[in-house]
Amino acid sequence: MLGSKRGLAVGSSRTGTRVPAVERSRSRSKGKEKRRDKKSKEEKKEKEFAWMDSEEEDEASASASSSEEKPVPLEEVQSLGQMAKLAPGLQKRLKRGDLRSKELCEVVAALGRSKFFDGGLFEVLANELRRAFNRRSLGPSEVITTIAQLGDLNAYNQRVFEAACDALERELNRVPEALRQKLESTLKQVKHTPSEGFLRALSQRSGGGDRRQACPMFWRGQCKWGPKCKLSHDDNSFENTMDSGSWKPPSMSGGKSVGFKQSADLFKADRCGALW
Repeated sequence: MLGSKRGLAVGSSRTGTRVPAVERSRSRSKGKEKRRDKKSKEEKKEKEFAWMDSEEEDEASASASSSEEKPVPLEEVQSLGQMAKLAPGLQKRLKRGDLRSKELCEVVAALGRSKFFDGGLFEVLANELRRAFNRRSLGPSEVITTIAQLGDLNAYNQRVFEAACDALERELNRVPEALRQKLESTLKQVKHTPSEGFLRALSQRSGGGDRRQACPMFWRGQCKWGPKCKLSHDDNSFENTMDSGSWKPPSMSGGKSVGFKQSADLFKADRCGALW
C-alpha cells in the first residue's frame, strides 16, 4: 500500500514534470510572437514617421543650397539680404576705384531699392561719387536722380551735394521742369544750402520755348490740328516730356485712332479735313 502510494507520487511527479515543459514551450512561442509583434510595430512606426525625416532632410538640403547660391547682379537687387551679400565686394571695389561713374549710379539705385545702409560702404561710395561729379562724367538727370536717392536713404554728405550742385550749375538752363522741381525738393529734404550762384540759376525760369506737353500724334505725322493743337509741336517740349516721364504714346488712347478723330472733328467744324 505504501509502495503504491510512493509509485503514485513518483508517477505524479513525473507527469508533473512534463506539464511545465509544455507550458515553457508555449510561453517561449508566445514570447517570440510578442517580440515579432513589437518589432513589426516598431517598423511600422518608423515607416509612418519616415516622411517627416525626409522633409527635414529636404529642408536642410534646401537651406544649404540657398546659402550656396551666387549673389544676384547689382541691377537685379531688390531685397536687403541680396544687397548684404554684395556689400563687402562692392566696398573693396570702391576702395580700389574699380567702378565707373555709371556703375556708381547703379550702386546707389540698388541701395535705394533694398533700403540698405552701411556706414563704411557709404563713406567710400561718397568719395567716388564726389570724384565723378567733379569730373562731369554724369549728365544732369543722372546727378539729380542719384542725390535724390541718397536723400531718400538719409545718406546726406555735404561734400557730395556740393560737388553735385557745382556740376549742375551750368546745366540748369537745360534741365526740364520736372527734374528741376525734384532737385529743389531733394535739397529741401536734406537741408542743404547751395551757393548763391546756384540758387540764382535754379530760380531762373527760361521764358522762351514751349512748356506744353508734346503732342504724340504730331510725332507720328497724324496731328491735323496744326497751330490750333492744344499740345506742343516743339522739339524741346518733346525732350522735356520724355525726361519727366509723362510721355504717353498714342497706343494708350484706348486703341482708337486719335488722328482720325481729330480730322473728323475738324471736318465737322469747317468741312475741311486739313488746315493747310
